[in-house]
Amino acid sequence: MSTAVAAPLPDFPAAVLQARTVAAIARTRAARHSAASPAGDALRTIADHLDVAARVFETDPTPCRDGIPSGAWAALADAEDLAAAHPGIGFPPRFGQYITQSLTGNPIDLPAPLNPALPGLASQEANLHARLRTIHDQLAASNSTAHAALFLHAAFTLHRKHVRIADAVRAHDSRP
Repeated sequence: MSTAVAAPLPDFPAAVLQARTVAAIARTRAARHSAASPAGDALRTIADHLDVAARVFETDPTPCRDGIPSGAWAALADAEDLAAAHPGIGFPPRFGQYITQSLTGNPIDLPAPLNPALPGLASQEANLHARLRTIHDQLAASNSTAHAALFLHAAFTLHRKHVRIADAVRAHDSRP
């Protein structure tokens, strides 16, 4: 009679750190909103979904989808749906890439080009994309949890700036 040894759970320390870091970013932004604010509620719920994803990365050996445990994949999808429904919070619609990139090796997408007509806004957008590319490269190459957290904070700050540029482009384009 052989004794079956349980297969070890997958080890996803980078994804755990990244999920918890982005959850902290969401909670910090939520604290800036009133208790009944839809944006604040969305950010708190996103943080809760990211907590679930982090727990799954630590403990749940369920089958994987694209290298991501199914429970984490579902929690990230729910969080991304909320971000897409609330663009003003400054989270990119597919921000889960920042959490799963260390597992998939896939590059992180840049925000869609806004193609602003004003040279100043075009320059700001080009600068933002260049800075995000650099941060994405540094995040992918990072072996330090402290550095990864700093890169995530920097990336999400730039994504919030992208929302402001998009707002300025819409305001300019809507003028007669």
